[in-house]
Amino acid sequence: MGITFSIGYRTQWGESLFLVWQGGRAAMQYQDSELTARYYREILGEDGEAPLVCTPEICERILKAHLESPAMLVILPLQDWLSIDGKLRAADPS
Repeated sequence: MGITFSIGYRTQWGESLFLVWQGGRAAMQYQDSELTARYYREILGEDGEAPLVCTPEICERILKAHLESPAMLVILPLQDWLSIDGKLRAADPS
């Protein structure tokens, strides 16, 4: 198992850009800030700007929404379950 980390920042266009290093490979990932803000306002019913970091409370609300959906099956990755406990979350690399 290799070292895994990510470094994120906001670009001049307001997008979140992440450099992810995992298993000896690097990858660039963008976060669609408009989509994140829309989900934060319309689905979670929050006002204002979406936070840069998804807190354990927000993660729990998202998980709960998926579990309460009318779907017959919900598959949630282990990282989603671990994200609702602040002690089990990966440390911020910055």
